[in-house]
Amino acid sequence: MRNTLSRLLKSTLLLGTAIAVIAVLALLILNARHGPLPILLLPAPQAAEESRLVIVLPGIEDDLDSLQRSGIAAAIQEAAPDMDVLLAGATPAYYLRHDLVRRLHQEIVMPARARGVGEIWMLGMSMGGFGSLLYERDHPQQLSGLVLLAPMMGRPGLAANIAEAGGLAQWQAPRTLPFLHPDRVPVQLWQLVQSWRGMPQRAQRVWLACGADDSFLPAAQLIATALPQGHFLQRDGGHQRPVWIAAAREIFARID
Repeated sequence: MRNTLSRLLKSTLLLGTAIAVIAVLALLILNARHGPLPILLLPAPQAAEESRLVIVLPGIEDDLDSLQRSGIAAAIQEAAPDMDVLLAGATPAYYLRHDLVRRLHQEIVMPARARGVGEIWMLGMSMGGFGSLLYERDHPQQLSGLVLLAPMMGRPGLAANIAEAGGLAQWQAPRTLPFLHPDRVPVQLWQLVQSWRGMPQRAQRVWLACGADDSFLPAAQLIATALPQGHFLQRDGGHQRPVWIAAAREIFARID
């Protein structure tokens, strides 16, 4: 079922067909899950004066188990050994039910704040980058920073339209889009990224990486224009975990 939802989410975000939307909604009604978001907390191997946390959101084909096996937590803690890493099993169903942001906020971020965690980062791989931006859109003051690894930004044609308009500096978002329009939420996320051009203090909190052979590279290059110099890492490889894990290690070494 997870693979079926993943394929449908891809078609919804990247192709935007009405049939895909209807199919997704039908599957969600028939296969809705309840209960808290699955998580795994990996404590920092090195003590710190102030508690620090990285929340990791997986790609579209991953769940909590595959995220744990991926090595992403070890890469982060190799670079920043005083950071706790929390893996979140945010599979496509949570996006499609539109409750991902609420769960992240109520079940992870706010409890961490209540425990006294002073620094909270969110790292998203592919679909997880999309989810990280959704959270930043709704709770812009909560995170210490974002690490976006080849983030999914909607259908490729949307990024192409922005580039053709002259990039983020010249692009003007549509005033209104229907609720089920495939570009509605991605446009909101592009507007968020665009806003960083006028808010350097927020852009300073964002790091981005993408493979040179990744089909998401054009979108990443557009995002990079809103970030400070040095905050975009373009590395050899495609849309693959090894690229993201190596980039995460390098980014957290730079952050530290």
